[in-house]
Amino acid sequence: MNMRIVCGIVAACAVCVSCLREPLPETKKPEPEPAPGAMPAPPKPRADLRVLDSLEYASAAAARQAWNSPDTADDAGARAAKAQTAAVEPVQVDGHPVLKMPCVFVGNTLPRAVWDREIRVDLSRVSDIVFDVYIENLSAIGSFSLYFKSGDGWYNGRFFPDRERAWCRVRIRKADFGVEGTPAGWSRVERVRLSPWASAPRSDSLLYLANFGAIEPAAGVAVLRREIRGKDASEEKQKSIDTWVQSAAEMLDDAGIVPMVLGTSDLQAAGLRGLKVVVVPYAPGLEPDVIALLAEFVRGGGHIIACYDVPAALGDVLGVKLGACRKPKPGEFASMRFASTPPALAPQTVNQNSWIAVVATPIAGRSQVAAWWHSADGTRTDVPAIILSDAGAYISHVLTKDDQDAKRALLAGLIAAAYPEVRKTMFETRLMNVCTVVQQDDWPGAVHYVASLPGHGKTGKDALARAQGAYAIAQAKGASGDWDGALGALVDVRAALVESFCLSQQSVPNEFRAVWCHQPEGVAGMSWEESAALLARCGINQMIVNMLWAGSAGYPSAVLPYHTGYAEKRDYLAECIEACHKHGIKVHVWMVNWNAGPPGSYLPKDAFDRLRAEGRTQVDKTGKVTDWLCPSNDRNQKQVFDAMVEAARKPGVDGVHFDYIRYPGDETCFCPTCRVKFEAGLGAKVAQWPADVLSKGMHRDAWVQFRCDNITRVVKAVHDEVRRVAPGVQISAAVFSAYPQCRVNVGQDWKVWCEQGYLDFICPMDYTPTDMQFDGWVKSQLDAIQRRIPLYPGIGAFLMPGPVGTIRQIEIARGYQTGGWVIFAYGSTSAKDLFPWLPKGVTAPAR
Repeated sequence: MNMRIVCGIVAACAVCVSCLREPLPETKKPEPEPAPGAMPAPPKPRADLRVLDSLEYASAAAARQAWNSPDTADDAGARAAKAQTAAVEPVQVDGHPVLKMPCVFVGNTLPRAVWDREIRVDLSRVSDIVFDVYIENLSAIGSFSLYFKSGDGWYNGRFFPDRERAWCRVRIRKADFGVEGTPAGWSRVERVRLSPWASAPRSDSLLYLANFGAIEPAAGVAVLRREIRGKDASEEKQKSIDTWVQSAAEMLDDAGIVPMVLGTSDLQAAGLRGLKVVVVPYAPGLEPDVIALLAEFVRGGGHIIACYDVPAALGDVLGVKLGACRKPKPGEFASMRFASTPPALAPQTVNQNSWIAVVATPIAGRSQVAAWWHSADGTRTDVPAIILSDAGAYISHVLTKDDQDAKRALLAGLIAAAYPEVRKTMFETRLMNVCTVVQQDDWPGAVHYVASLPGHGKTGKDALARAQGAYAIAQAKGASGDWDGALGALVDVRAALVESFCLSQQSVPNEFRAVWCHQPEGVAGMSWEESAALLARCGINQMIVNMLWAGSAGYPSAVLPYHTGYAEKRDYLAECIEACHKHGIKVHVWMVNWNAGPPGSYLPKDAFDRLRAEGRTQVDKTGKVTDWLCPSNDRNQKQVFDAMVEAARKPGVDGVHFDYIRYPGDETCFCPTCRVKFEAGLGAKVAQWPADVLSKGMHRDAWVQFRCDNITRVVKAVHDEVRRVAPGVQISAAVFSAYPQCRVNVGQDWKVWCEQGYLDFICPMDYTPTDMQFDGWVKSQLDAIQRRIPLYPGIGAFLMPGPVGTIRQIEIARGYQTGGWVIFAYGSTSAKDLFPWLPKGVTAPAR
């Protein structure tokens, strides 16, 4: 999830765009809303806003006819009084139309409020959905969802305001909307749905909505999203494509180029009219008709930037012959380096630890190699990284998230070379948005915010002065039309502002400072000694390292086979412990408990097949066998138990750490073992299986408890045995953020684990880029466990490029006196872009 949220008044001129529905009958104009708590008027809409609903309704009846709620019936067919969403109400605030949406959760059984609006519209060429919200009692809301229905599916976006009792401008990139079902495309949207989800404990809230619309960018750049249809469709394949589409859109956005996101199902409707550059981040199996449209686009003067796995026909459009994929030796593909002077704005070197690349060659007379892959020691390989032609550029792997500043600059340079006019737009956008790097609304606010931080001393002041000087230079160069110079100055502004922010933080002694590291071998391209030494320099003192999956281990184990795919069966745990202890870092062995990973990734596929044949994997409500181990199966419970106890007894281990200690969702497991054990506990047969244990089934409550008991049984057993055989080893768990919802959704009753003393500390995965949501989660979690054991919030650094968001959430955790925090995750990207910033202030050694 990525979104931009700006709170406060946003200066912009209004544009009047007609509403998308026929006007409803007018009766009586709504009365002005008495401003609750002196609510200010909403900000003016953006000048380029395409209004999706003006929210001008003549009466409450008209508004409720437009924004209605799906009825929920009781068993007798009557509308269920305790399962209704409150009706909307149109109000005027200082002459501005606003829609009041009461979130009534007390005495209501619905998990969320739901308001639907029929709205038939083509949003294929849109980049963002933008609107303003004002919330009273934001703590009553766990999260917000915004849906657009199309065909047989929905596009689902999430957001969370960063302030209550203040207008917040929400911007959700279209690239960041997920997919449910099979939508027909953004060109055929037929309904919008707004849903605030209740938090726990339940309380009521008021939501006000204004300036609801969309943005069609003027930059002339699009990101192409392949939508898999027909027999090849799979959720896993689509998510893989969407990951790189989202990443490319985010990089372009941060570079000052706001792209529209075009789905392949919308190309016929939207066409490529008015575009200059189309970026194809990852589109395996791209259909011939789409390639034909792209070829026509190039013949008309357009340019394409394509990455990695695309059909040979698209390579031919770019003047590139695509060969086979090549997997490098360790450290072989470590950077892309231009052979000569790179395009203006692009860097000479782009660091990227790639695990594969297409061996592509230029077609004589049509293209040439511009950059080559280089190894970690700087040696040039024989594999081209970037090939340029008159049609655009081909990059032989996806653009990963490491070295993001260089990736943004690379895309900006490649696009500007094909489309020079974009430089002006880039400058204007980045000048306006440079303040957001420290999460402020404008430049004066950013300067004031950093200058007022408690640790703002001489070094911070010097860095802030450099930022202000570079900002003045950027303004001057922009005024003279020197766009390249102005953009270069803005790079200096951003760097100096972030440095000043980091230097202006204060450190706290005796703090639990942990990282989750997902690979047993540590950070790619680094030894365990190098990885541990870097963390120690950055003030980290705890390592939670993923050495175990449900079916395999990253070290020699008497319980589990060694991870498949690792040619050298090294004892990575021993290497990690030796290096970390040398640098004063404790080691906690992290186990992914019921998930064995994708077949063949850690556990060989034939081993997966045996687990399925033995009835040890979970079954969903449709009877489909999944790849997760069933927690009610005695052999699976013993396997998890034995692996974690064995880990606790390994020399030098300081802790064992549960993860995925839950079900994947609320639709498993319904295997024969689960049914037999559930009926035995129930003392009766279940007539309708699994209907009677689903959300409206007669045995639902007992089923929820059954699933929780299956998970808790293993936690307790591991606790009891580790206390006996390794009493000095700590026991901890990574858990879902929302309690008690996680009891119902995934069978994870972590409050009970804390109450019973099964854990020494707990790490809720509070992954959000929004400080207000993070704050609310930490508070509710501490309230739930009453500080019986330490609670160290998990910070999703991967959602927040750079160090600022992570540091702000560290400070929120400190405000609640949690005594520590955990960062997800320690890898090649964060090792370069995040951790080196921490010792400048927030984890600086005592002076």
